[in-house]
Amino acid sequence: MRKYIIPLFLLICPTVAWGIITDEDTGAIKSCSQYSTLQDCRIQGCEWYIPLNGGTSSETSRCKACDTHYYNDTSHCSSLNLDPCTCKPCPTPDDINLSYEWVASDTTIGLTEKSQCAFTVNCDAGQQLAMTADWKYTCVTCSDNYYQPAPTTITATYDNATDSYGYAIPECKKCGDFATHNDDHTNCDCNYGYRIKKDINNTENVGSENCYLIEFDVQYSDGSNTLDNEKVPSQYQKIHLTPKYPLTLPKIDCNQPSINGIPQSLCMTKTGYNFTNFWTADKKLNVCNPGTCLGELEAGSEIAVNATATLTADDMDDVIFTAVWKAKEFTVIYYNDDKQYDKPQECTYDTTCSAYIAPTPTDPTKYFAGWKCTSGCGEVEPKPVYQPGNNISNVSDGNNMELTAQWETCPAGHYCINNTVNPCPAGSTSDGGKTQITDCYINDKTQFCDINGGSCFTIPDLGIIYHK
Repeated sequence: MRKYIIPLFLLICPTVAWGIITDEDTGAIKSCSQYSTLQDCRIQGCEWYIPLNGGTSSETSRCKACDTHYYNDTSHCSSLNLDPCTCKPCPTPDDINLSYEWVASDTTIGLTEKSQCAFTVNCDAGQQLAMTADWKYTCVTCSDNYYQPAPTTITATYDNATDSYGYAIPECKKCGDFATHNDDHTNCDCNYGYRIKKDINNTENVGSENCYLIEFDVQYSDGSNTLDNEKVPSQYQKIHLTPKYPLTLPKIDCNQPSINGIPQSLCMTKTGYNFTNFWTADKKLNVCNPGTCLGELEAGSEIAVNATATLTADDMDDVIFTAVWKAKEFTVIYYNDDKQYDKPQECTYDTTCSAYIAPTPTDPTKYFAGWKCTSGCGEVEPKPVYQPGNNISNVSDGNNMELTAQWETCPAGHYCINNTVNPCPAGSTSDGGKTQITDCYINDKTQFCDINGGSCFTIPDLGIIYHK
């Protein structure tokens, strides 16, 4: 087997340049232990070991690799000058405020160049190596919104060009969008009101994942039906967990096409009721009125228009807001003979409000036929007539009404007393407009029959016979 030499540095003086001997077939560097002479040993970057006190019978001088954090740079060695060919200590780092550990060298050949000197330092999870104001490296906490999930080991290797150690520093990782480092900077959590995806309840230890705003649909109901959400302006369609994006409760005004920028599409009506400017929600919500926050309100609590609402952390879901209505209060004015009758009546929609009793007739030949709605009952024809005691609370949709007494002439065959229409006794009759039973009479030739109609008796032609 032949040997060849890889030159490391050519000297200008007339000497022989030496290099590290390798195996011609494999190119592998041979072990220091294979060199048997001091000259070969030191020129190949190894150390000639001489036992103390001459050693023992089992311990003799030999060639071995330099100890850990020692190196033998042979670039200035020659057969004429073996003095540089000695193991020298690696430079001590002076730019670090941490304990360090030398990287163990290969015990077969050791370190043959200064640039092979290396050591390691460790930083805890949540930290990275950084240079401080005193120009010393140390472990510092990751910056805001950065994290380091596990302890790190940093290797520093000597750089001949800068005559100092160079550090391969692993940087802290950046949190994703809308996420913030946790307390020890070992991970990132989604900001309040955010999570990884809408359908995943993951808000903690998300690493570098982007977080997305938690939002749920909002619907508005009149108590029976909900609005078509496609017609509701976008700013009223979603509710969130974070107070950064609160939902402002809209006001309903069906008499104006737009108020405070709220379009007619949010108009709601309920027959006989007025919107109270309050809503109730089917979920617990955090609520703030302008200027003051009310905190967490239970489901069903009244929330004023223009208040802002956000979801609570433990009750996240779609929300239905239901309008709070108040029954209309209205006034009924009664008229009789073109004059106001009695005092106006105050009524509330959808309650019991009984029509007044009949007034005393001023014309004894007439009777009271009821209260006719002459105003406030809409376009219906004929106008409705209500008897005393009838419930009129739902008649006018909560609008003011006028009711006028209707008088009718007492019909033929009857007599009328105190607004009561009484039939004449059987077999008798009367002319219209009569007020006494004595106005009832029997015509001559009137026929009376028994119950079976089999036997009849005819009044003789004696003229009209009046009741006495």
